[in-house]
Amino acid sequence: MSPLGSGTDSRTFRPRWFDRTKGFFWVLVVTILIWVYADLEFTDTDEFRAQVRLTAPSPDMVLLNTPDLKRFPIEASFVLSGARGSLNAYQQTLLAKGGVIEFDLSKTYGVGEHTINLVELLNRNEEVRQAGLSVVSATPALLPVTVDRALRVPDVEVQFNSTGATYSQAVVRPARMDVIVPESLWDEVLRASPGQPPRLQTIEYNFADQPLDANGPVRVRVVPAIHDVPVIPEANTVLVDVQIREQTTRKTIPVPVRLLSPASWAQDATWEKFVLEQRDPTEWLPTITVSGPVLDIERLQPTDIDAYVVLDETHKRTPESYDTETVLIRLPCDLDVELVGKPPTVQFRLAPKPAPAVP
Repeated sequence: MSPLGSGTDSRTFRPRWFDRTKGFFWVLVVTILIWVYADLEFTDTDEFRAQVRLTAPSPDMVLLNTPDLKRFPIEASFVLSGARGSLNAYQQTLLAKGGVIEFDLSKTYGVGEHTINLVELLNRNEEVRQAGLSVVSATPALLPVTVDRALRVPDVEVQFNSTGATYSQAVVRPARMDVIVPESLWDEVLRASPGQPPRLQTIEYNFADQPLDANGPVRVRVVPAIHDVPVIPEANTVLVDVQIREQTTRKTIPVPVRLLSPASWAQDATWEKFVLEQRDPTEWLPTITVSGPVLDIERLQPTDIDAYVVLDETHKRTPESYDTETVLIRLPCDLDVELVGKPPTVQFRLAPKPAPAVP
């Protein structure tokens, strides 16, 4: 007989508190699972930030809103609504894509100007739709985009630009290449280069830090623009075979601007009737940059440079407004030096002298 009684088996005995605790544990587990599930399915909102990248991968289309012509990036923020679990999952998806959302405009938009509603655009995003989310708001709300036809221009010459050395030859490879240009802007390119075909330029390659015997080839990047109109070159870089002759350097020099007027003005009393008014006196002492071989640059002095503006009868006709004239720069002929960049300009007017006061 069992010491606990004839109706009790010691192998199956459990205290009553154990059974009650076991039941409470499973109730707690089920309650937590219900809470987690409810939280995942509960509708919530979250704000996200991303780079919305509008693209035109079609070879027949370009975008005028961006120098790239093919990609128009916009930093945007937007609010999504949906289940908490879906919002969390979308956050991970966006992070995996580097915070970038791309839209191919060539599938929906044709040539012309468009104002795109960002909320509508984001609601068409595949990841947003698959997650069962909806876009509540977006900033910026509207995206102005201009789509243009892509014009392929063949056989455009590439011009090599450099500083820091003179060379006996520079052979560019390839010397010519095709470019893609917005069709509506091609006439602007032609007008900017009258009498000669448009040319691509390389960035300015600096030979200053290269040894004199460091002859080519050098790889140089092609500027993706012609006369400030963005283009897509066939190649991003070119090779240049260079034979360096001597190194060059640059020198920055302040030069006073003088006036050169007709000799007849000394006899016809012009300077008794008019006075020169400078709009900004500091313009008349501009700083210019000159480049050339090291020895010639060392010899160059400010007094060797002549900077002047030529006056004529037209400057007397509009005394009420300022004229803008380019300063002519004359460098010494016995030195192999040249002006870097565009010459400065000055603004002035020939104003009538006030009548003398009557005593």
